[in-house]
Amino acid sequence: MNRFSLQIPPEYDSKDIKFIIQNHFKLSKKMMTRLKKDNGILLNGRKEFVTKAVHTGDTLLLSPPNEVSE
Repeated sequence: MNRFSLQIPPEYDSKDIKFIIQNHFKLSKKMMTRLKKDNGILLNGRKEFVTKAVHTGDTLLLSPPNEVSE
């Protein structure tokens, strides 16, 4: 899975990271849990809780863990 990046637009101002993951990126709760466990959620370059509110101009980066297929 590729990295996802979003510069927060005005319509997402004051929403939390969880809202954006579920509504903008359309990722499942299971994937969100994996991102959290693997430090794959960064807001402005820092690890944050998914309950953290974002603001216009912030940068949200999601880096899903690499999966090894055999």
